[in-house]
Amino acid sequence: MFSSQIAKNKERLTGSEQVIANYLIKKYGSGKDNKMMSSEQIARNVGVGQATVIRFSQKLEYPSFKSMMLDLINESFYFGETSIHNDEEVRSTISKLQYQYEQSIKEVVNINSDDSINLAVKYLEKAGTILCFGTRSSNAIVSLMHYRLLEIGMNTLCPHDLTSASSIAHNMKENDVALILSVSGESPEAVKIANIAKKHHARVISITGSIENHLSSLSDIALKCAEYNVHTNRFNLVNRSSELFLLDLLFIRFWRDNEEELIENCNEFSEETSEILSVNMKFGDSYRL
Repeated sequence: MFSSQIAKNKERLTGSEQVIANYLIKKYGSGKDNKMMSSEQIARNVGVGQATVIRFSQKLEYPSFKSMMLDLINESFYFGETSIHNDEEVRSTISKLQYQYEQSIKEVVNINSDDSINLAVKYLEKAGTILCFGTRSSNAIVSLMHYRLLEIGMNTLCPHDLTSASSIAHNMKENDVALILSVSGESPEAVKIANIAKKHHARVISITGSIENHLSSLSDIALKCAEYNVHTNRFNLVNRSSELFLLDLLFIRFWRDNEEELIENCNEFSEETSEILSVNMKFGDSYRL
């Protein structure tokens, strides 16, 4: 799909080509417009030369400008067809969501390299402290990684507010990791935490949408998700399945590469926790952690 080709080739795009990409995404992304534009029309509306628009389609690995537009219109049609309507049957909603989830996973596999995953895991392995951060619903998603790491005895923190996150990032050291999730990659809070972490020489691993953004440009590893919106009459819900897929992948690879050490760590952590619980039960309400 067009959005995947943008994500795949984003680092090769010039400033003018990025302007073209943003224009086309904004125009066709809602699913309300499926009229094919000519290269001349796009060039005029964006303020670039027609040859630049043609080169843009070639850089996205399309055989022709027309094939790029057909792919873009098909993607726009897809968004229109997968909108959730008030009067539709339950089975119809199920089918639409299932298709969106399947496509999200397929695209996230295509736009993230094995090298990026492996390097992200290496950073996590070397980290003394892992800061998991996101705002609002992104915090709920990234907190799943936090709790998994917590359960195996890792030094991980997942603050909900910017002040706490800023304080933690300010005290991070070299090789510590800030794992930051933001759908847009433009959340002021996420960008601020990334800047503070980098200032103190910590590694930044980001998970954002597939379009080039501020957070990914600050990151040592920028993992991408092909996010699909669930369109309704009054509310759009972001499909988070690709973010969960990436977090699962990072954790599984992290566990696989350090299994013996982590099992020993888990056993030790479990014994220490059991001792605390037994003391708590012995002294009852008079005991406070």
